[in-house]
Amino acid sequence: MQDHYTIGKVSKMCNIPKETLRYYDKIGLFCPDYRDNETGYRYYSKESLKTLLILRRLRNLGFSIEALKNSLDVNSLDNLENLIE
Repeated sequence: MQDHYTIGKVSKMCNIPKETLRYYDKIGLFCPDYRDNETGYRYYSKESLKTLLILRRLRNLGFSIEALKNSLDVNSLDNLENLIE
C-alpha cells in the first residue's frame, strides 16, 4: 500500500509506542486510515501522521486524552489547531 505506513513504522517514525496507537484507536482518538480485514493490520497515511504529532505535542503540554477526544471531530487538523490557540 503506497503512502501508507504500518503501526510499527508509525511507532518508530513518531516515537510513540504501538500500544499507545492501539489504545488511541480503541477509544476513537486516533484511528488508522485503513485496516486490512484479513490480517487486522492498521495502516496510516502520511497526512494522518501530522495529526498524530500534534496529538503527541498536546499530550506533552498537559492536555488530557478526554479533553482532546472531546475537542475533535473525525481527527480534524483544524480543530486541533484551534485547541492549541
